[in-house]
Amino acid sequence: MTQGERSASRYGARCFARAGLGDREAAEVACRKALAIEPGNLFDRGMLAFLEGRGADARRDGQKVSADERVLKSWLAKLTARQGASTKTGKRIPCLRSAGSSGGSA
Repeated sequence: MTQGERSASRYGARCFARAGLGDREAAEVACRKALAIEPGNLFDRGMLAFLEGRGADARRDGQKVSADERVLKSWLAKLTARQGASTKTGKRIPCLRSAGSSGGSA
């Protein structure tokens, strides 16, 4: 694994962790950094699409992920369950709370 791949992996992990904590803005920044290093990473590309409310893109990337890579698919399931028809409108998905909203600190 090259230094660039390690850095991309770290940013990708940070993206998922920040999203899980509800800090969408920090998650988006980390995903973008990971993708700048490794543009073809389906996990990070799918998560960024999810965070930006691009449900169809997130689902497409999730379907390309191999069977043993289930993390992205769990996020896509949440997308479908929480948003349903609103993903068809192209509106931003508000399912993750932003930093500073009620709840624990990020």
